[in-house]
Amino acid sequence: MSFIERIESQGITVYANQGNIVLEGNAKTLSNEQLEHIKGHKADVLNELRNRVVTKLGQLAQELHTPLNDLLDWYREDIADMSRLNDNLLRQMVSDYSTRRGYYRRNIDEAK
Repeated sequence: MSFIERIESQGITVYANQGNIVLEGNAKTLSNEQLEHIKGHKADVLNELRNRVVTKLGQLAQELHTPLNDLLDWYREDIADMSRLNDNLLRQMVSDYSTRRGYYRRNIDEAK
């Protein structure tokens, strides 16, 4: 069980928001050691959150027949922050992009 999973098993949601780690729920149940670990290993925690999203994107890419590299490129700047989305919202967002990616990409390229 990962560090984040242990925190989440206490009923606390962990996600990233603009480079910060957000704890939602009763964070008072966390020990001082856990809080210090989060502060002292911020980059590792953010990386784990990012990797979770990348794994989910990989699963959705396969399921929705969308190239994973395309999803990773499209969401590059937002991957860590996407850790706050539940699975249904993430699926909806990726599904929308998958079905309209030609439109999204064309508009982005035209704006450059």
